[in-house]
Amino acid sequence: MVGVDSNQGPLDPVFGQHSAFALNDEGVSPNVIRYLLDVRNEALSNSPLYSTSRTEQNSHNVVETGLVADTSDLLNARSILEDSEAINEWINEIRKEMEPLEESPSDSIYTDDMLDLLVSEIKKYLDQHPEEINDPVRRVTRSVLPIANPEYDISTETVQSMVAKLRNKRFSDVSFLKRYINRPMPIPTNFRQWFGHIKHNEPTRQFMLRLEFDDLMKILGFMIQWINSITKNKPDSKQLQQWLLYIWIFMPNELLSPQISQLRDLGRKCQLSLIAASNSKITSLTMPTEIRDIPFPNQRDQLNAIEITLAVIAHRFGQRDLLRTA
Repeated sequence: MVGVDSNQGPLDPVFGQHSAFALNDEGVSPNVIRYLLDVRNEALSNSPLYSTSRTEQNSHNVVETGLVADTSDLLNARSILEDSEAINEWINEIRKEMEPLEESPSDSIYTDDMLDLLVSEIKKYLDQHPEEINDPVRRVTRSVLPIANPEYDISTETVQSMVAKLRNKRFSDVSFLKRYINRPMPIPTNFRQWFGHIKHNEPTRQFMLRLEFDDLMKILGFMIQWINSITKNKPDSKQLQQWLLYIWIFMPNELLSPQISQLRDLGRKCQLSLIAASNSKITSLTMPTEIRDIPFPNQRDQLNAIEITLAVIAHRFGQRDLLRTA
C-alpha cells in the first residue's frame, strides 16, 4: 500500500488534497511560499464555493479581508445522497472488521472445512448435470459424501465457475483435486484478464491482501469504464458492485494528488449516474459471502456500489462537492 510522501504538506480541508510541498520547512524560500499562497487564493476566488469577504472598519476594530466559504447556494441544494456520511462510516466499520488490511496472505484459498464443502458441492452439481463433460472429476469424487448442516454457504456461481475451471483437467485422486482447487490464483495484469476474473470470482479478503496498491488503482481505472454496466443493471453488475465495494475497503486513506484526481473522475461518473432519472433503480448490492451478515447502514434495505463510491470519495477523500446536484 502507498503512504503520503514525506515531503508533502498536510491535507487541505478545502481541496481535499495534500499540498505538493511542506511549506513550513525552514529551507523553503519566503518568495516561493508567497507565490504558492497567491496561486491558492486565486483558485479560491474563482471557485463558486468561495467569495471574498469585504473589509469592515469602525472606530473600534478592523476586520481583515479574507476568504470565507459561500454556502448560500448549498443551503437550498439537495444532496443526491442524503445519508452519505452514514454510508462512509459503514465502510469504515467494515474496514475495522477486516483488519489488519495489510499482512502476508496465506498460500491457501480455502480452509479444510470450506474445501471439503466445495468438493462436495462440485460432486452434487455434476450429479445433477449429467450433460457436463468432466469425467476425471466425477471419478475422483465418486466416494465423496454430502456434508450435513454445513457451516458455510457456497454460491451456485462459485460452484459453476470452479466446474468450468476443472474441465479438461486430470486428477489421480481427490487429494490432488483439492490441492489444485486450493492453489492461489494468479493476479490479473490487464483489462481483459481483470474483467474475466471479476466476472467469475467474488472478492475475498485473502485475495485482496495479495494485491499491490498499483493493482487497486488499476481496477479503479477500469471501473470508470464499467460503471455503465452497474447503472444499466447488466448481468455482470453483481460482481462489479462487489469488487467496487472491496476496493473502498482496502484503499488506503492517504493518496497523492494524481490519485485523488482519478477518484474524482470516477466520482463524477457516479454523480451523473445518480442524478439521471433513468438510473434511479440501480440494482442493490449483494454482499459478498464472507461479509453477507453485515446489514446496510441507516436501516436501508437497499444500497448500491455507486452510492458507496460517491460517499467514500466525498467524505474520506474530501470531495464533498460531488454530492451536490448542481
